[in-house]
Amino acid sequence: MLRFNQCLSILCLGSISACGGGGGGTIVPTPPPPPPELEIEEFVVAQELLTTHADPVTYASPDTAPTSGTAQFNGYAYGSMTNSTDTITENIIGDIRINVVFGNTSTGFTGIIENFIDEDGNAMSGSLTLSSGTFDRLGDPAADSTIGIAVRGTITDATSQELTIGGRLEGDFLGSSTDAIGGEFLGTVSFEDTEQDLNGGFVAER
Repeated sequence: MLRFNQCLSILCLGSISACGGGGGGTIVPTPPPPPPELEIEEFVVAQELLTTHADPVTYASPDTAPTSGTAQFNGYAYGSMTNSTDTITENIIGDIRINVVFGNTSTGFTGIIENFIDEDGNAMSGSLTLSSGTFDRLGDPAADSTIGIAVRGTITDATSQELTIGGRLEGDFLGSSTDAIGGEFLGTVSFEDTEQDLNGGFVAER
């Protein structure tokens, strides 16, 4: 599991050029940049969200999270494919919506990742469903992720290739009062008879 106190060369966002302060927890990786000739809004706004909530990172203490009520977090999820020699796009980014139902003994997470585009700005159809979310209210975000959410679904790229994605979001509440959620987006991408890893992150705010 990656940590925020690792060198933020993984999280370089222009103004962020050094390692974060103390603490650990899951890192929120930077979205893969689009080609230099493209100024794609989704990549830019995702980087701005990361700068807001991870420069430096502040974890919300799990035991201060609400014990009742609901909240919606909106932002971006993104990832890079590990195989750069095939015909599948290398980088994707999409809109993420996380619905949280807070509880005293358990907290539920559901939602969706949709409106995907690739690194060239091409639209991708389909969506990924978020389900089976868990929250460790007694956990230590400085040591490990306290939120886990399953991700599954199929998206279709600009050349009509269907990519089946399965994986998890692993992260934590961020900010002084659960202002945001961020962490890693890890999984696999299956296309026809091949499978490869997907490595990325997500960040969403109220």
